[in-house]
Amino acid sequence: MSFSLRAFKYFFKSAQAWRVRRNPTIEQTDAIIERITRLDMPSKPTFDYEVIAGVKCAVLGKNFENELTIFYIHGGGFGLCSIASHYRFIKYLSDTAKACVVFPEYTKIPRATYPTQLNECLAAYEAVRQSHKNLILMGDSAGGNLVAVLAQHYGGHSFMLPNKVVMMSPWLELSGAILLKNELVNDDVFRTEEVNHYAGIYAGNQNVLAPSISPLYGIYPANLHTLLLATQGELFHSIIKEFYEKNTHCNIHFVERKGLMHVWPLFVGLIPEASRDARLIAEFCTRVD
Repeated sequence: MSFSLRAFKYFFKSAQAWRVRRNPTIEQTDAIIERITRLDMPSKPTFDYEVIAGVKCAVLGKNFENELTIFYIHGGGFGLCSIASHYRFIKYLSDTAKACVVFPEYTKIPRATYPTQLNECLAAYEAVRQSHKNLILMGDSAGGNLVAVLAQHYGGHSFMLPNKVVMMSPWLELSGAILLKNELVNDDVFRTEEVNHYAGIYAGNQNVLAPSISPLYGIYPANLHTLLLATQGELFHSIIKEFYEKNTHCNIHFVERKGLMHVWPLFVGLIPEASRDARLIAEFCTRVD
C-alpha cells in the first residue's frame, strides 16, 4: 500500500468520524465537498456548461467529440458531488482517451427524488446517443447505479445502447438487506447507516427492489462490453460481486482489487493505485475490440 493511499484512507476515516459526531445534513455535506474539491481545480477549468434535453451538463474536450464521447454519471449517494469533485478524473479521461466527456449535473436529493435523477439522465443520454456514434456510458457509485439502469432500460433497443460501459464501485442494490447481512467494518468512505439513509430518501415510497432502483435485480444486456471495478475493502463489494456472478454469461470484465477505497480511480495523479486503474479505464475506452 502506497504512502499516499494510507494518507487518503486516514483522511476518509477521519471524515467519517466527524460526520458521526456532527451529523450534517445532505446539503451541508455536499457544500463541504464542493468547497474542498474546488481547491483541486485550476483557476480556469477547461469545460463549458450546456443544456442538453433540459439538463445542465458540463462538457469537456469538445474538440474530441467526433472521435469518442463519454457520458459520465457521477456518484455521491444521489445527493453529493459535482464536476468539481470529479474534475481531476474527468480531465484525465478526456486528455488520455482523447474523448469528449458529457457530465450531467442531475438534480440531487433531497431537492428531488426518484425518478427525477433517472429521467434527467435518460433524456440527456438519448440526446447525446443520437448524435454520437462512438459512445461510452460510465459512472461511479450511485452514478454506476444509474448507468446499470440505463443499460438495462435499452437492452431491447440495441441501437440505443452505448458501445461500452464502465462502472466503478456501483451501488446496485438499495434495499440495505445485503449491506446489513455483509457489513464491512473497514469501509473508508460511508457507513451502512449513511447509505441506507440516502437510499431511503432517493427511493421515497417506491419499491426499492424494482430493477429501475436496484439494478441488481434487472436483466443486463448480455453482449454489452462492460468494465466493472470494485475493491474488497468497500461497503458495496458483496453487492457488486453478486451482480457479476449473476451475469457471468454477459460480456463483463471484472477487475477486483484489495485494500483500496470506494471509487479509488477518481484520485488519479494523487495515488499510484488510482493512476494505474485510471489508465486501465482509459485503455478500455480506446481499445478496438
